[in-house]
Amino acid sequence: MTVGWLIMDAERARNRGANSALWRIALVRRHCHQPTKDYVARRAAEGGTNKEILRCLKRYIVREIYPRLPSPASLAGRQRCEDRPDAAI
Repeated sequence: MTVGWLIMDAERARNRGANSALWRIALVRRHCHQPTKDYVARRAAEGGTNKEILRCLKRYIVREIYPRLPSPASLAGRQRCEDRPDAAI
């Protein structure tokens, strides 16, 4: 393995849950969101592969979602759901 692949694997595995959620959002938007459907059709007409189109779509979604995420400082005083005594599983 090259160093580049090791770095990419480490980044991908860093937050598997977030990557999974992002993948699901991309797939749902790809099938249900008309502007996304138009984007996918345009990229496919340009000769893009499905893998490349999905990668670009995920990057676009991240740029859209990231500014709306709360900052770590605003979450500092909050208790995680698993840490609460009243959290029933």
